[in-house]
Amino acid sequence: MKENKIKRKMSSLKKWLLFLAITFCSFMLIFGILAFLVLDTGKLVIIKVKTSETLMSDYLGYQAKGGSWVLNDADLNTITQLLVKEGTVIGPATVKSVDVSLQEDKVNVRIFAYLNGMLIRIESKMLIYENESSINVQPLDLKIGKLELPLDVAYSILGRIDPSILIVDGVYSLPKETLPESLLNLSLQNSTMILEWKKPEMIVPIDPTPTAPTAPTKPTTPTTPAQTTKDLLISTNKQLLVVASKTSSAGTKTLISSIRTSISKVIENPSYDITSDSASVKAMYSNLTEAERSEFKTLILTNMNTNNLLKLQQMFKL
Repeated sequence: MKENKIKRKMSSLKKWLLFLAITFCSFMLIFGILAFLVLDTGKLVIIKVKTSETLMSDYLGYQAKGGSWVLNDADLNTITQLLVKEGTVIGPATVKSVDVSLQEDKVNVRIFAYLNGMLIRIESKMLIYENESSINVQPLDLKIGKLELPLDVAYSILGRIDPSILIVDGVYSLPKETLPESLLNLSLQNSTMILEWKKPEMIVPIDPTPTAPTAPTKPTTPTTPAQTTKDLLISTNKQLLVVASKTSSAGTKTLISSIRTSISKVIENPSYDITSDSASVKAMYSNLTEAERSEFKTLILTNMNTNNLLKLQQMFKL
């Protein structure tokens, strides 16, 4: 009788051990599959790029003269690499590289980043379109390695990584006020991105043929040079505020704040002498790291109009 009880106990113990072994093996199998899916970085892809000097020359040319600037993968990758450099920290991840490709009317973004020492690939396909007030970005999917995440989960993760990313109804909207004033519209066509820039107004020559006199009208007050300069300074300060919002460098933010303070003083008092302010700004600029100076130049080139850039150079000679 006693032996039967011992046998039953042994049988029950074996069942529990077998159950635990199966559970542990199942867990390890699932974990292994998830790890394989998440850590799959895919095949090596050669990223097409242009030189930054060529890109900036094109940018300034279209901004000044207007017209349709057609961007391909190489152009977009150059812009991306200027704005998001290797070593950029986003939440818990450190970026190794970012590349962009266009497919008909969609944009594919692929990010390689280190997370807790492991290299992972984050990939997303998205739509980019505009309306009257904003440029809208709508993610269509989000993958980590080969593992595709539900979009609700993806939005939640993005919100925790960067609280400034506000996605409403599946769309992230970039207000048009943050874009250069001369940029009229943006569209994706035939695997290219088209930026339409405003063409400068042409001065129509006055017809010398005399005309019959007309009834006098109320004269309009002409814009004075002082008012034109003031308007330019105000718009320069607004565009610098956009630049400040796009940098994470405390040194660059402090530099821009000092520049904006000096410009505000000139707006209030056109006779204000900015000689000492200019020297202070140049000293602050010199104390920035090479990476910070490069980022500052890139941000003002891509977010400020030509006239504002020339005014900035004239005042501070950076």
